[in-house]
Amino acid sequence: MYDIRERVVKSIFWFIREIMDSLFLIVIEGKENIPETGPAIIVSNHCSYLDAPLVGRIFYDKLMDIKWIISRSNYNLWFLKWFLIMLRPIVTNGTVEKANKELQNGRLVVIFPEGGGMWRIKEKYKKPKPGKGAAVIALTSGAAIIPVGLSGTDKVLPPRSFRLSPLNIIIVHVGKPFKINAVDKEKIDDALIENTTEEIMRHIEALKSDHDFSQIYA
Repeated sequence: MYDIRERVVKSIFWFIREIMDSLFLIVIEGKENIPETGPAIIVSNHCSYLDAPLVGRIFYDKLMDIKWIISRSNYNLWFLKWFLIMLRPIVTNGTVEKANKELQNGRLVVIFPEGGGMWRIKEKYKKPKPGKGAAVIALTSGAAIIPVGLSGTDKVLPPRSFRLSPLNIIIVHVGKPFKINAVDKEKIDDALIENTTEEIMRHIEALKSDHDFSQIYA
C-alpha cells in the first residue's frame, strides 16, 4: 500500500513525465540495461536543468529505490525544498558513507559527476571538471555502475537558461553496467581517484558520441 510520501513523489514525477513526453521527442536506447533492483550507481552527464527530471523519467518505475545525490545549495533552494524533503536525497557532506549505506540496502544511487560545474563556468561549451564523488563511491562499494548518456538536453534547454528551444529531440542512452573492483580506503589515493573518474566519464562520453546533433540543431 502506498504511503503519502510515495504517492506525492510518484505523482510529481508522473506529471513531469507527461509534460516532457508532450514537449519533447525522447528516444531511449538501452532500456534492457535498466536494472530490476540495486545495488547500482547511476552516473550521467549534466548540462541542463532537464537532466535530473529526465533521469527520473527514465527510471520512473524504480523511483522509490533511488537515492539522488545533490548539493547542499540545491537542497536549500526554497522552491524545491518541500519536494526534496519528500524525496529524501543524499545531501553532500558525508556523501560516500551515506551512499554506501544505501547501496548496501539494495538502492540505486544517482550522481552527476559534473555536478553543477556547467553553471559555474562562463566560457561557452567548456566542460566542467568532474567531481571525485562517483569514483570514491565506486571504489569503496564495488557496486555496479550504470552509465547514462544524455544528448540534446543542452540544446533544448541550455545551461543557465529557462528558455526552451523549439528544437525538441532528446536521446537517452543507458549503457551496459560495468564494475570497478572495491579497494580498501587506505589504498585510495588521488591518482586512483582521478583514473577512476576518467574511466567513468569515458563510459558516459561513449554513449553520447553515438549521436550527432549538428544537423538536427543546425
